[in-house]
Amino acid sequence: RQIGRAIAHRRDEYVLSTKVGETFEHGRSTFDFSAEGVRLSLERSLRQLRTEILDIVFVHSNGDDRKILLT
Repeated sequence: RQIGRAIAHRRDEYVLSTKVGETFEHGRSTFDFSAEGVRLSLERSLRQLRTEILDIVFVHSNGDDRKILLT
């Protein structure tokens, strides 16, 4: 959110990235690599960063990379 507030008016000056797959709330991580989970994560990042475009999207690993790739 802070990044979005700071650079929304100068979006073309930055490369923005985000990670998908992990949600951290109330001191705990949960992982969701389903299509719906990734879509929701991307939409949340777009809102918080106040942009319509992300330049790079990383998959946040839970340590089981093989399973993530097959999801």
